[in-house]
Amino acid sequence: METKALAFNPFPGIIPDTVPGMAILSANQNISQRSGIPYVARPATFTFYYKYEPVDNDTGFAYVRLSKWNPNTMHSDSVGEGGVFLNAAPNYTMGVSPIFYYSANIPDSLTIILASSRGATFGGYPAVPGSVLYADNVSLTGGTVGIRDAFAGNMMYAFPNPAIDKISFVTNSMDLNNKTLVIFDIIGNKVEERLFNSTHLDLNISNYSQGIYFYQLVNNSNTITANGKFNIVK
Repeated sequence: METKALAFNPFPGIIPDTVPGMAILSANQNISQRSGIPYVARPATFTFYYKYEPVDNDTGFAYVRLSKWNPNTMHSDSVGEGGVFLNAAPNYTMGVSPIFYYSANIPDSLTIILASSRGATFGGYPAVPGSVLYADNVSLTGGTVGIRDAFAGNMMYAFPNPAIDKISFVTNSMDLNNKTLVIFDIIGNKVEERLFNSTHLDLNISNYSQGIYFYQLVNNSNTITANGKFNIVK
């Protein structure tokens, strides 16, 4: 897969002038619609081998989504997902991402995306022409797991970790009333506080400095119900 600059853009403003090379295992690139190939397991881990030759500070991306068709909404609901940003790797390197589950449902479809520039999945990031990604031996491992097994006793996970400028927090807690996500830097200064009233929160961390951060999920009694740490690289 190689990121290319279009010699002619037939849809300026709709299609970017530079397009990442992508490998997509899916029936439909719009993952909110019925998409993916038939798949009915709940694996624990998304693994693959890759070589990546980025231009400048470009970053590749690998993503997996397990979904289940919802006949009431006529959309595909996420059951679980995982993904990692890819930095330069001159030799084949193993990429690994845990799969985080949002529900106990059994999926019916699988979508995998590999891209030579992260702008393919996360908008707002320019792709750099000439970035090349090689991928091999893409697999889902770890057998069939339940929602409790996927979280391995913890109540919250942050991914991708390490992160660059966006990070997602996922919890398997069924009690989300009056919960707050609090983030601290490595010396204990509070840097962010957000209401957490769902099972999934996306956070823009582009203004964070590089380093290690700690997070806590706190209820209205000021009791910590989950905690962890993540690393930011620039």
